[in-house]
Amino acid sequence: LQQITASVTPFFQNAAGLKPEEREKEFAARRENVQQALIASLQNLLTSEQLARLRQLELQQEGLFALGRLGVRTELKITDEQRTQFFAAVQAMQEQVQPLILQAQSGGNPDDIGPKIMKLRTEAQSQIESILSDAQKKKWREMLGKPLDVDH
Repeated sequence: LQQITASVTPFFQNAAGLKPEEREKEFAARRENVQQALIASLQNLLTSEQLARLRQLELQQEGLFALGRLGVRTELKITDEQRTQFFAAVQAMQEQVQPLILQAQSGGNPDDIGPKIMKLRTEAQSQIESILSDAQKKKWREMLGKPLDVDH
């Protein structure tokens, strides 16, 4: 964990100087690498059951945006047409969210902006879900496992 942290620290120190769109691209590129490194280190610490549950929780958090990950697309047997539709839905959402992020960065009220972003995200997830077949939806629910109950 210390090695992973040390490897990303310079990036975070320099990220403040990047434009928002550049920063997001860099985050996306590095996120996958850091996540893989973290999982590799956790494989020595967690049982196979714990690793499986961790994956379920990651998928629950990402929602259907996890289809951006090759492994998830492969497991769900996403077709090229579905992949194209997925990325179009994500791009359309990002185009709508970007002005809201800029508004927040320029002093906009987060209490007004946050719900708007969440609504766009929910709408995009609904659109993404509609491109899945019934069998893919069933497999997706299996991949998610039991919902996390933070109240207990």
